[in-house]
Amino acid sequence: MNMTLIEQIKEAFENVEYPGDMNLVENIQDFESHKMFQVLKGKDWRDITDDIAGDWRMSLPLLTNMGFHYFLPAFMLASLGEDKYEVGTFLVYRLEPPTDKSELAEFHTRMGEFNKSQASAIYKYLKSIADYVEELDPNYLKEALDFWKQAST
Repeated sequence: MNMTLIEQIKEAFENVEYPGDMNLVENIQDFESHKMFQVLKGKDWRDITDDIAGDWRMSLPLLTNMGFHYFLPAFMLASLGEDKYEVGTFLVYRLEPPTDKSELAEFHTRMGEFNKSQASAIYKYLKSIADYVEELDPNYLKEALDFWKQAST
């Protein structure tokens, strides 16, 4: 495990403020979103366990832009160990630009929350998981790497 990457992720996201309970999920009336809200409300991203990240990896799209920005480092860190839940694979899909051009504006808005230091940590994270993320189309990873490399400069 690359300790410098872990340190870089922690440092890049250390000052991101908790978005507030009402800014965690897009639609709190939705059953799955409400369950996710109950799990994450009031939590510091540093307190999200690998098990929580694994349980909620497929629900990342339910987070608001601010919620995604705040909790992303927890999911990144959870995938750097054993990653028994394959969190890394789900993150690549969330971090790569969509192929559907009609979704690009929303993607850029969501990813616009990240500063250059955070974008650099995301880029290095994606590079580090490239060799062990199974069942992943290499084109997805390349597109994600290209996007975050540019965002970090």
